[in-house]
Amino acid sequence: MSEQKKETKKPMGVISIDVETTGATDKDVIVAIGISHGYLTENNEIATSKCPRLVLRLGKPEDISWEDHWKNKGWEKRCYDEFWSNNLNVLDKMQADTTAEKSVLCRTEDSFSNILNMALEDVEAKYEKTIVVSDTTCFDMFFVNKCLLSGGHKPIYYTREGQYRTGFELDSYLTGLARQNPSTDWKDMEQFKKMLHDKYIKYPLVHDHYPENDSHAVLSYFLGGWLYSIEKK
Repeated sequence: MSEQKKETKKPMGVISIDVETTGATDKDVIVAIGISHGYLTENNEIATSKCPRLVLRLGKPEDISWEDHWKNKGWEKRCYDEFWSNNLNVLDKMQADTTAEKSVLCRTEDSFSNILNMALEDVEAKYEKTIVVSDTTCFDMFFVNKCLLSGGHKPIYYTREGQYRTGFELDSYLTGLARQNPSTDWKDMEQFKKMLHDKYIKYPLVHDHYPENDSHAVLSYFLGGWLYSIEKK
């Protein structure tokens, strides 16, 4: 993945990461990661790309249910009850989908860590500098760092070359742009996001718990917010 044709690097790239996990405890693992990246062109247009979805094989035997597998593994029951039990179609498809251009299915956590690191290398090579964005940075980046460090790789707050970089949480960024008070309700930003979509993004966005789609939506809103801030200067 690190071998590629030389191309002119864009000055600044945004890397959006979305993480789906089995839960939020120290026993839980990543189910899948979606990475999207993009930038603003010289004409102030949004340019984006999605990377193939990275999925960890969870090893469920065919003769037991997902609920029993969660219990046997000691993964967080609340996460299964409140989220995955309502999205078993997504879980089944991600565990079975081996379409090369859309998904990379890893059999071990070590291989997952290595492939994640290589994916970040490939994306970072396209830009002079990068920043990271997520919709739940305090949650997602914990698991990303845990995954990278377990394979002996640099955490996400460093580039693969060792340069320090910053990260953003989408709604925190947009709250500042919209001059709204801090809120714990994600719905408070819906009208502002609709305006960004209609005025700056314009292409369809999908939020369906497939992490590559969710990361792309987060990226698009972030870049839309960036265009909004340029216009308001």
